[in-house]
Amino acid sequence: MDVEAARLAEDVDVSLAIARRTVQVLRDDLSREEDELEAVDREFRESLSYRIGSMLCPNFRS
Repeated sequence: MDVEAARLAEDVDVSLAIARRTVQVLRDDLSREEDELEAVDREFRESLSYRIGSMLCPNFRS
């Protein structure tokens, strides 16, 4: 029984380590995606199309 408990504890430790690494990778990916979206949004807001749309239709900004 002690051997089974030790194996189970080891399996849980490995699973927990994998889960932590997965969460970290997902956070890193999300951070990169947010940075990319901010850059695209900034580029769009500086574009001529956005400026023209903002002048012609004040609700265009929202």
